[in-house]
Amino acid sequence: MTALSALLVLLLSLSLHSVGGDGDGEDFVVVLTDDNMREFVSKNSRVLVEFYAPWCGHCKRLEPIYTEFAEAMATELPSLMVGKMDGTANESPVENFDWTGFPTIFYIKYDDVQAAKKEGKAYDPMKYNGARTVEGLKEFALKNVSPSLAKEGGATGHAEEL
Repeated sequence: MTALSALLVLLLSLSLHSVGGDGDGEDFVVVLTDDNMREFVSKNSRVLVEFYAPWCGHCKRLEPIYTEFAEAMATELPSLMVGKMDGTANESPVENFDWTGFPTIFYIKYDDVQAAKKEGKAYDPMKYNGARTVEGLKEFALKNVSPSLAKEGGATGHAEEL
């Protein structure tokens, strides 16, 4: 790959992760609501979503860590999209996305959502239970996202609804 091609890939990956923030790293975490989550998941093959509460101390401590993780994934694993949803202001738009505490983080693989739908089953997302550190999140992402991409030959976006 030429240097120009590598730069174009990097810029494209950064633009896909950006949601118009002020350049402080928040650009890499997509803010989700019950109105846009289905579309976000259906347009991205692999998604990590944090359900948080604005008043939660654990969530406040996780925010800079999650943002740093998302920024790192933009270059290290650009097929993984990272989002967050205020779990106190939004209802779960997807079956089995239940949270009883904050923060709760789910990994969603779109192909598995579609497979469950075809079988008439509810999709059960993978819950993250690891360390609330950049390293812990990276380890989880590399362990769960990278192998599935290697088997499938890369990431693709999807336009279908959930």
